[in-house]
Amino acid sequence: MMYSNEFICFKNHFYSCVCKYIPINRNLSRLSTHINTIANKYRFYSTYYNKINEDASKLSVDSDSYHIINVLKEFTNSGYNSTVLTKVVSKSDIDGIDGMDIYKYLVFLQVCNKLKIKDLDLVSPISVNLSSIYSKLVTEPSENDFVDLKSTTLGMVLRVYIPYLALCRIYNELKLLYDPLFLLISNRFSKELEKFDWEELSLLLRTYSYQRYNEAEIVKRIHDHIKNKSLDNLDVSSSVSMYSSLAYLEYLSPIVKRKLESVFMEFGDELYILKESVNLESVLDVAYANLLMDAPSINDMEIVLSCLHRIANNYKSGDLSINFLRKFTVVVSYMKCLHRGMYNKLDDVTKREIMEILIKYNEHKRFESTIFVEKVSEHLKRMRIGCDVNTYKNGVALDIVEKDQNLVWMCNSYHRFYATTFNMTANSKLVTKLIRAFGYKVAVINYYQWGRMKCKRTRFAFLRMARYYALKDKREYDPKYSGWSLPYIWWNYTARDRLHISHYDHFNP
Repeated sequence: MMYSNEFICFKNHFYSCVCKYIPINRNLSRLSTHINTIANKYRFYSTYYNKINEDASKLSVDSDSYHIINVLKEFTNSGYNSTVLTKVVSKSDIDGIDGMDIYKYLVFLQVCNKLKIKDLDLVSPISVNLSSIYSKLVTEPSENDFVDLKSTTLGMVLRVYIPYLALCRIYNELKLLYDPLFLLISNRFSKELEKFDWEELSLLLRTYSYQRYNEAEIVKRIHDHIKNKSLDNLDVSSSVSMYSSLAYLEYLSPIVKRKLESVFMEFGDELYILKESVNLESVLDVAYANLLMDAPSINDMEIVLSCLHRIANNYKSGDLSINFLRKFTVVVSYMKCLHRGMYNKLDDVTKREIMEILIKYNEHKRFESTIFVEKVSEHLKRMRIGCDVNTYKNGVALDIVEKDQNLVWMCNSYHRFYATTFNMTANSKLVTKLIRAFGYKVAVINYYQWGRMKCKRTRFAFLRMARYYALKDKREYDPKYSGWSLPYIWWNYTARDRLHISHYDHFNP
């Protein structure tokens, strides 16, 4: 195995420290082997992440969510001054330099996770400081940046490497988005994938799928790494995780798809059979990943049928989470609406079991809204258009639904686009396709268009024309230019302002 320069520096430093506590006549070759074993055992983020959890648990006991929220507000108002966070972290016996280092920032983020602070607008500014620290380490790396070794008379506390992977895991749990930070991580590790094992590569891919960042160089290199390397040491859970993450990032090429499927799937005569070691959550991830393909083939739909058959015959009542039920409802709705013939291939017993699962999920409640959706709905109500806001339909979240028309307003905020682009994510495309399959017409409003229209009357005119194109105009145009290809919005239409809204049903572009 080839080791990086940083790992070799760590090994030499560790060796020199251990020699202080070992008699001179000890077998040095045996010692070197023992050091390699310890180093491999504690590589990367596992020990580091556990230590972060311990310190965060101590801090969360002494603090409450209201106190942490006030600290975060003070941190934001002070222009991201790290000394504000030091007041909280200094309460525990956390080792490190004076002030806030990377470890302390991660501990503070884990405290926010344990106290269930969901206001991400308060937590996200910490990413700015973390990004600045990482950028310095990338430009000016040193041995001390990668090794933090402390010796005691009883034993050793080992921390190996900067905790990039611990950061990825914490960001996944908090659902934080900050693409500049992960661009730095991509630049740092995209050419050093050999020192990661498969589990760590699956964590990286899962992180970039959560970040909706498919243009990072590391994603392409991990895809090529899977394509060119042997998968003999790849376990089932990691293979399913990579399979799902690549599908979300639209990087699941046919070659890599079949190669990963060979790890967790057995190919039969009629149906694709998933191995017994694949749990139900992973089975559902495989089914959903096949729906995210641009043009799913018959073989992909056969895999989805096999997954539905496996879930229907192996689930236990009461063990299914609400997120599992939502995703399962989407898969069944997709097959019923768009591939009814293939869905009818399932036997009656399987269909009955599927219906029993769907009965458990009968969610019509409204979910938490956003400012963007509320603004659009307010404009529609002022135009005398009755609408329901933020509801679920067959597992799909509908932003705004008009009461008297089969029209859904899709308010596409930034999380429905890939990072640094205006390209909609694979999941957003799937949702839009499914809403149309339900029989609704769709009017799309993107956040970057709405933000450019500062004048209220411009927004009203935009909504009227978007509604006209969704309901009346039968022409098809490239969805890539949706919104931008709308005709010119007239500023001088004072005579039309006094007309009833029904006038715009006869709008001629």
